[in-house]
Amino acid sequence: MSNLSNRPDQFEAIRVAHQASEILRILNYGRSTNSQILRDWLGRIGLGISRRDLQDLLDRLEKEELVRTEEIDSFRVVHLRQLGGEIASGIESLDWIARPEPPA
Repeated sequence: MSNLSNRPDQFEAIRVAHQASEILRILNYGRSTNSQILRDWLGRIGLGISRRDLQDLLDRLEKEELVRTEEIDSFRVVHLRQLGGEIASGIESLDWIARPEPPA
């Protein structure tokens, strides 16, 4: 019998992995954006995230040196760093971020 109590945590880890991957993918395309646009985009593609959870995820990405953020007016602007681009492209990987799909 499987341990059902672990499933919500596993689901959340998978969700965060895909949210992080999508953030890096979008930044790899446009190099920088703001947190509100990221939040709206993630919601549109079925990976909706609360403002607080997005801030926590951006903090984690910044701590790992994948992105750089700055506050401009009331926005948190997010810029891609080199390692973040390499992860978005599949050249490098981190175990907590979903790998990009191979090109079709």
